[in-house]
Amino acid sequence: MTSKSDMPTSSKPDDSQYNESADFISEQVPSEKDEDMLAEHIVMPTDKTLLMEPQWTPYTELSLIPVDKNYPKQIALQTAGLVCIIIAAVMFIMNIKEEAGLSVSLKVASVMGLLGFITIYIQFKAAKNLSYGVLEHELIVRKGLWWVTTTTLPFTRLQHVSLSQNPLQRRFSLATLKCFSAGSGAAEIYLPGLLFTTAEHLRQHLLNKATSHQAKQVADNGVSGDTHND
Repeated sequence: MTSKSDMPTSSKPDDSQYNESADFISEQVPSEKDEDMLAEHIVMPTDKTLLMEPQWTPYTELSLIPVDKNYPKQIALQTAGLVCIIIAAVMFIMNIKEEAGLSVSLKVASVMGLLGFITIYIQFKAAKNLSYGVLEHELIVRKGLWWVTTTTLPFTRLQHVSLSQNPLQRRFSLATLKCFSAGSGAAEIYLPGLLFTTAEHLRQHLLNKATSHQAKQVADNGVSGDTHND
């Protein structure tokens, strides 16, 4: 026969255990006051936040897209035609004045032909080095053989985009993309050597990007203006 003291007692925790658990949970969940204090100590980046050198965007390390493979051929033919016209004009002038004999004319033509060949080769190599890239917020173009120039145009400044073709470009189905920025009369980005279909697709993409970025900038300026007024 068991006594009341031997009967199993209930495992129900007392009120002190509940209070300790509630205090522990309240310590783990931050209150609104704590969140406000944390927000005051968090420094959000702004347009005037100073970036250190490791945070700079290395444009020189970007792998850009080369222009169409027919563009160097077009430039070589275009330069060769111009060289031939110049040599023919000089020979014609020398023969009209009859101040130089045949040997002198041949020497002049040889020297001009050599200089013309060097010019054609340099222009061909420079055309092969022309490349471009479409980033999230800007368009970048790199050109040059010995003196390499990298030009970027943010979409927020892009005002107008046009395409052009000369007769030789039409022969190779190429086009030149020209990007104009706000307040600039000349093209800030001059990108030849694009396949015409690629150039038209890129033109539409740039205009859409420019519209969306500029609309976002206007909206952000409006929000910041309202905040300052408040």
